[in-house]
Amino acid sequence: MNQLLETAIKEIKKLPFQKQGNIAALILDELRWEKLYTLSQDELGILANEALEEYNKGETKPLRFK
Repeated sequence: MNQLLETAIKEIKKLPFQKQGNIAALILDELRWEKLYTLSQDELGILANEALEEYNKGETKPLRFK
């Protein structure tokens, strides 16, 4: 564990029980999003490659924004 995290945990331990739970929930939420983001990068790469293939084959249409 790095020093910054150790310091944060020491400070969190000083807080009321409810606040500790709130911070713990935020940290766990962040970890879940990080995991989902990491997993989705492979999927996004696959979709990007498919889109490029379709573009190179002339199978796409330009979007027209007003």
